[in-house]
Amino acid sequence: MNINIKATNMELTGAISEYVNKRLASIEKFSKDGNITGSVEVGKTTNHHKQGDVYKAEFNIDMNGEHFFADSEQSDLYAAIDD
Repeated sequence: MNINIKATNMELTGAISEYVNKRLASIEKFSKDGNITGSVEVGKTTNHHKQGDVYKAEFNIDMNGEHFFADSEQSDLYAAIDD
């Protein structure tokens, strides 16, 4: 599995990277050949219609010749990653 993790408007800590990798480990069982590539972007966004911090997680994964995309915005970064 080759996944690049990027942080926007915040620092990418080891704990965040480890958490993302832990959550992505569960998709390996769906890969036919074990060749999974992609990128993950986590960060803090500014939405004027929402109060407080808003965190975003975007996943772009290529596996078994198909492309998968998921994104989430939550008030907690770890909740966005889980979603």
